[in-house]
Amino acid sequence: MGNTLKDETQLTEYVNSEAVDMANMNLVITNNEEYEGAAETIKDIKRKRDVVLDFFKPMKDNAYKAHKEICAREKEMTKIFDDAEKALKAAMATYAEALEKERKAEEERLKAEAEAEKEKILAQALKLEEEGKTEEAQELLNTLGVIEDMGTDIVVEGEKPTANGAYATKSWEITNIDLSKVPCEVLGMIIRPVDEAMVKKLIRESKGTIQIPGITYKETLNVCVRK
Repeated sequence: MGNTLKDETQLTEYVNSEAVDMANMNLVITNNEEYEGAAETIKDIKRKRDVVLDFFKPMKDNAYKAHKEICAREKEMTKIFDDAEKALKAAMATYAEALEKERKAEEERLKAEAEAEKEKILAQALKLEEEGKTEEAQELLNTLGVIEDMGTDIVVEGEKPTANGAYATKSWEITNIDLSKVPCEVLGMIIRPVDEAMVKKLIRESKGTIQIPGITYKETLNVCVRK
């Protein structure tokens, strides 16, 4: 019948007539002649199936072309909103990062003060020891444990930006890789040749605390806003 099908009515009649013929096929093969006949029938079936595919191909091609054109137009129309959202999220992330930077700076300042106080006490204790005031020196040294604990436990909460439906997530961006320094294995994970996906997984799981020779990375904030 070739590609002479004009509409779906003819297509339906064609398929239904072939369906009747195939329903009456002999599916029991008892000799090589019937085996060869089955092979030829399959070839004929494939040709007839192609008739159906050829019938729908122009419609599929037109639908695909229309879909691409619609998607391109949609993207063109939504781009202004996507760009505005991206710019606003970047501004929000910059603000949140600035607050986090302030928080960390204050935390480091307090830890530095605690360390300075520790050094001061050590110096005073040493001086008392040199003066023969052993008991007074020991009393000062006894306070060091408290100061060390305080320095270790210092956590500054700091100000966090809040908005209904908005939240920020941390991620880490690899900024440089020195192949001459990167080890083959880290925490049981093979990362050579340098597997950036595996490196990022290690960074995420350590919450940005892991140090990998040859790998430099930085923390970034991603802002999400729900509708």
